[in-house]
Order: sequence, then C-alpha cells, then structure tokens
Amino acid sequence: IYGMNDSIYEALKEYIIIENCSESPSGEEGNFESAGEDSRENKFAGSDETESLIELNSADSIQLVSLRGIGPVFAARIIKYRNLLGGFYSKRQLLEVYNFSEETFNEIKRYIITDSTAVKKIRINYAGYAELIRHPYLDKSDVDKIMEFRERYGQLISIDQIRSLIPADSLKTEKIRRYFTCR
Repeated sequence: IYGMNDSIYEALKEYIIIENCSESPSGEEGNFESAGEDSRENKFAGSDETESLIELNSADSIQLVSLRGIGPVFAARIIKYRNLLGGFYSKRQLLEVYNFSEETFNEIKRYIITDSTAVKKIRINYAGYAELIRHPYLDKSDVDKIMEFRERYGQLISIDQIRSLIPADSLKTEKIRRYFTCR
C-alpha cells in the first residue's frame, strides 16, 4: 500500500484481515499467499520452520543470530550500533554496522523490519556534550558548533537550523533529522 510505512503497518497489523481464496481466477484450486518483504511469516534461509519477521529495534542477540550470516559478533555489533543511534529507522542502516556486507544484507533483508516509532530522539537543546558526541552521525566539530550556538544564541527553534550550523550533504541532514528534536 503506497503511503503505509512500517510504523503504520505495525500499529494496524492486528486489524488487517486478508481472506484466503480457495479458488483462483482461472478456476484452478489453490491458495493465494502473501509473499515478499511485507509478509508476516517467511521461511528463514536454511531453515525448514516458518518464523515471524524480526524487528531490529527490539531484537535480542538470540533473534539476530537466527538470521543467516549473523553470528554472535555481528549480533553484538548490531545491538551496540542500535543503542548508539537510538534505534534504526531503516533496515538499510545495517550496512553502517562495521564490516556488515551487502551480501549478508541482501540475504536477510526480507526477514527483518524496523519500527521507526521506536527511535529515541535526542532533545538537542538539553543534551550535553557527552551525549551528543556519542551519536554516530555527529563528529566533534558538529557538536562544538551546536554547543557554541546554544551558548551564544540560546535554544535551537528548528532542526533546520542544524543545516546552517553543520555543512552536510542532504543524506546526512536527513539522517540527523531522524534522531534529534528541538522540543
């Protein structure tokens, strides 16, 4: 469904009912099953049992290790990076985890989802230097500029002000926007 992101789906999934058709349009007997990334049940690669999708922001290391190509080391790295970020808003962010390969991502992407409502935003006007410097999308010069602005002019009114403080490409700006709030 266009316009329905993972967060909306997660909130509505228990109310969505799709009838199982017993007859195909051609008159042949058969069942229609949903398939692909949004399917609620999938076969894990290399597994004979059907399992539900793994939500990255709430998954523990045992759930992550059940995915093909994810061992205890990668599971620990994923959880550590998730905690530094404040949660994943996109499953593609797994590619930012140290040494996480595109091949592994392509192998598991249909078995994982992200709940973007679970992302913990940092209140940029109240966060201290130590909290800001820990965030992976900010470097020391970015944090220094934010702290200097707050000292000189007071609180930021909008996240868009960060754009003028931190010269960055649109991708970095969009990433930052997901993790910070001025409230």
